[in-house]
Parts: sequence; structure tokens; C-alpha cells
Amino acid sequence: MLKSKFTGPEEKIRVGSARLEALGDGVFAVAMTLLVLELKVPEWESGVTNALIWEHLKHVAPSFFSFALSFAVLGIMWFAHRMEHVFIGAVNRKLIWLNMLFYGFICLVPFSAALLGRYPDVQLVILIYGANLILAIAFLFWIWSYGTSLPGLREREVPPELRQVINVLFALAPTLYIVAILLSFIEPVWGFYCYLLTPFLYFIPTPIDRYMPAKTGGSKGGTDR
Repeated sequence: MLKSKFTGPEEKIRVGSARLEALGDGVFAVAMTLLVLELKVPEWESGVTNALIWEHLKHVAPSFFSFALSFAVLGIMWFAHRMEHVFIGAVNRKLIWLNMLFYGFICLVPFSAALLGRYPDVQLVILIYGANLILAIAFLFWIWSYGTSLPGLREREVPPELRQVINVLFALAPTLYIVAILLSFIEPVWGFYCYLLTPFLYFIPTPIDRYMPAKTGGSKGGTDR
């Protein structure tokens, strides 16, 4: 027996964000796993020596740094996306497609990271990698600003001081990526080094940490859904 009758447009359909978040978890998991496929182990018939191994490690060093950089960047973006949905509890058509476009650029990261690892001294490669990350962050910020601006989608209010800090963090990485792209016109490898420094800035404690549990184990009023 039906519990209630749907009354049409007057009764808005509230579509939760859990399935969309679950899709995002899968997208990030696959993209982060694909990154390591560029780190190939050669198959030598015989005569494997320490010198040969060291020579191979030096050869794949750019690919390793590209893997580490991209893995860290994707981890930061995954956490940011997860935190957005602490405040965004429902979705509409526009928010769904904003998320899909964001996921699309996340799926491109293994490709642009592979280019960066193989050709870190090519200016166009530096540009492609930076543009990929800038567009991903742009859609991530669009999701945040749109989803928290509508009461029907917002799960809880965003404190003004927290919103200000989040906006600064959103602007930080794209600014540094633009600097890296500009440096690449002078010397491409400088852009590559600039990319490598970027994730470390997000490891520095921020005022957001005040909103996170100081200790593990049974914090009252947790927000994990």
C-alpha cells in the first residue's frame, strides 16, 4: 500500500547526493589507480645490474614525480569534493551535470599526467596539464558556489568565515598553475617544478582545521553521511 500520494510540482522532489558522491568515489579511485600504469618495469633478458636499475630509475624519474604530484592533487580534490557535500545534501539537474563535467576532467588527469611524465620539458605539455587541473577546479568551485547558494540543495549553512577561507583555497592552486604555465614560456621545466610545489601548500594547517575533530572516536554531532 502506498504511504502517500505525490501532489505534483507543488511537492518538490528532493534527490539526495549520496549516489552522485558514490560515483565520484569510483571515478577518483580509477583515475588515481591509472596514474601508476606509467611506471613500467622493463623486462631485461639477462645482465641486470645495479647500474642498469639506477639508469632506469633516472629515466622514469619524471614519470614518478608526475605520478606523485597527480596522486596528491587528486587526493586533495577528492577531499574537497567530499567536504562540499557535507554542506550540499541534495541535487538538481544543473548540479548533476556540473558534477559530471567535473568528473570528466578528473578522468583526463591520467592522460595529461602521462604527457607530463614523458615530456616535462615541452611547453605545450605544461600548458595541457595546467589547463586540465584549472578546469577541474573551476567546476569544483562552481559546484560549491551553486550548491550552497540554493536553500533546496543546501544541507546546512556555511559560516561566513569558513566560506572566505574556502574561497581562498579554491583560488590558490589555479593561481599557481597559471604561474607555472607562464614560466613554461620561459623554460618548460620551471613550470614542471612549480607544479611539484603546489600540493605542499595544502598540507599547511588552515582555519578549516578548527571545524574538524581534534581527536578520533565518537565526536558528537558528526557530519559524515
